Amino acid sequence: MSPVDPDAPASPPEPAFLPEPAFLPEPASPPEPAFLPEPASPPEPAAVPEPADASGPQAEPDVAPLPEPSREPASEPEPASEPEPAAEPAPAPGPEAGPEPAPAPVPAPFDPWAPPGTDAYGAPTQGTPQAATPWGGAGAGSWAAAAPGPLPGYHGPYGYPAPPATTNPFAIAALITGLLCTWPLALAFSITALVQIPRRNQRGTGLAVTGLVFSVLGLMVSLFVMIGLLAADTLPSSAAHAPKGAVRVQDLRAGDCFDPVSDHSGSGEAMTGVRRLPCTSPHHYEVAGTATVPGGGNRDYPGQAVVTEASLTLCSPIFLDYVLDEQSVPKGVGEAYFYPTAANWRTGDHTLTCVYRDRETAHVGSVRTDAGALTPTQVSYLRAERPFGRAWTHGPEKELADAPQEYRAWAGRMADAAGAEADALGGAADRWPEPAKSLIEQLRADRRANAEAWRAVQSAPGDDALRQRARIAFDQVTRTEAGARAIRSALGLPAGGQAADART
Repeated sequence: MSPVDPDAPASPPEPAFLPEPAFLPEPASPPEPAFLPEPASPPEPAAVPEPADASGPQAEPDVAPLPEPSREPASEPEPASEPEPAAEPAPAPGPEAGPEPAPAPVPAPFDPWAPPGTDAYGAPTQGTPQAATPWGGAGAGSWAAAAPGPLPGYHGPYGYPAPPATTNPFAIAALITGLLCTWPLALAFSITALVQIPRRNQRGTGLAVTGLVFSVLGLMVSLFVMIGLLAADTLPSSAAHAPKGAVRVQDLRAGDCFDPVSDHSGSGEAMTGVRRLPCTSPHHYEVAGTATVPGGGNRDYPGQAVVTEASLTLCSPIFLDYVLDEQSVPKGVGEAYFYPTAANWRTGDHTLTCVYRDRETAHVGSVRTDAGALTPTQVSYLRAERPFGRAWTHGPEKELADAPQEYRAWAGRMADAAGAEADALGGAADRWPEPAKSLIEQLRADRRANAEAWRAVQSAPGDDALRQRARIAFDQVTRTEAGARAIRSALGLPAGGQAADART
């Protein structure tokens, strides 16, 4: 090698022929960087010298020897590391140069198989090293790679203890309300708790289920009680004592007018007591008569169906005797009865009370038109025409096309009632006053014709014949209404149709 003149321009080095890579020996550790003294003036940067050979002389401090390429290829070259290009020569120092700084250490050649070193901050580095700076750090654009190991940052959840699970308050409330038999609240609390527990990760599922079971049981018991009350008597009398100033329904007699102590606008309610009123004052009820329901012992209640059927049978003649003239009954007044309940039956009370009532309107007077309020002639006529009048007013409620068989059965009852009236009117012919005799004879003939017409309706072969014959029978009854009103006037009975109010 020959020294290079620092004043002469440096020519670029010729590229060396790179030998084939071979296993390199472990390089020596790089020298520690020297601490540079603080210069009085900007120092002259020195050229980076070529790495010194361990056995050769040191290079001059102010020049950087360039490697001379080998001209002859070695037969078996030893592996050598790829030299790093030398730094460009620094500009010449100014006229007032200070003391020359110590030469910078020469970086070791790059070894791709060497373990990672450390950078200026002590962090492990790996990759292509850069030229060292005068202050001993890595050059601009250098990079470092972390050695294998845990990376900085988040390493998973910390070991904080989980908060203890709480019990849902609605589950506790469901159990308490269920035990207190307040099933509507227990049902609501149970459903709310079962919805919230999985969402909030709470406890109390067993409490909520228990409250739900109690609420369902309470609901079933309530339903059974309500069904029992609704299935109770239509107009039941009560075994309880009547309130102060009132009497029991069972203590009333025929002709008594009364009102319930409490509001009793519907059926199926037991009357614990009633107020007996004079019939000349407004009232809603009037007693037609009483009867005793037959049956077994006091403990063997025959059942509601049996008692109500017996009540209808027993009250029917009582109504016929109490009101002979149905036209004297005001509109809105109907027949009803108070029958004994199982509680009455156990106390030995089998009393049946038959009444006329109007739940909507209070009436003044009495609907009573029995033998005690009429003349013998009036009683005879009313008793004779009563069966036909009741059969006529108690016809089928459906249309003929919807219930043909019901109309056939009703036609048979009408034929029987018409024949019975004709016979009854003929048997009392000597009792009729002179103005009414001819009218009654005509009515008897009309009733015989009515009986034949209704028999034809009953035996009609088809629906078409049934409609035609029923129309003929209806027309015949309508034609007899004028004669019936004339007879009533001749006998001194009201002939204006249904009475507007009861008699006083």
